[in-house]
Amino acid sequence: MKIWYVVPLVSLLLVGCELDKDKISIEKVGSKTYLINQEQSKAFVIYGEKLVRLKEDIPAPLKIGQTLKYKTLISSKKLDVDTKIKFMGSKALYNMHIKPVIELIDKSGNITKDKTNLEWFNSKKKDYDSYNAITVQLKDSDGFKLAEESLRISRGFINVLGEGSEIESFMYEGSFSVDPEIVQFASYLEITWNIK
Repeated sequence: MKIWYVVPLVSLLLVGCELDKDKISIEKVGSKTYLINQEQSKAFVIYGEKLVRLKEDIPAPLKIGQTLKYKTLISSKKLDVDTKIKFMGSKALYNMHIKPVIELIDKSGNITKDKTNLEWFNSKKKDYDSYNAITVQLKDSDGFKLAEESLRISRGFINVLGEGSEIESFMYEGSFSVDPEIVQFASYLEITWNIK
């Protein structure tokens, strides 16, 4: 009499098919589903039951919730701007911290405080109807602009207090709409400004 051991074989197959979540992830972006092998730096588009490998020169898409960061001095080094963007489907969530440069270092290394840049920025953001803005640009690895959003400095800011309960910097937070099929290939961000 023959006895078949089907259950142990099925359980062995199921254990062998378990994905290592740190090495392989499946992401749905827009109408496409991607399988990303982090360990081998390979990406595939899933079409029905087929996997089609993306060309090597095409970067793997951003994961939902991944953050791009950018920090720089702008406007003749008057403003220190620290920007972060996180992608959530068709929304880009941004957090921009603008700190006017008030500590100056002279040639001998002495630090002095000068509030001229703070006063200048305050005067520029007071005019609610002005078009003074900082623009966030999302770019791919070749430098092509995939999306951009202008943030008017006179709107939607939170005053950040420093020592002595004086306003020291400004925080801008919000979101803007993006096309997830396009911005999934953003690899860095840049900012431009129009502050007159």
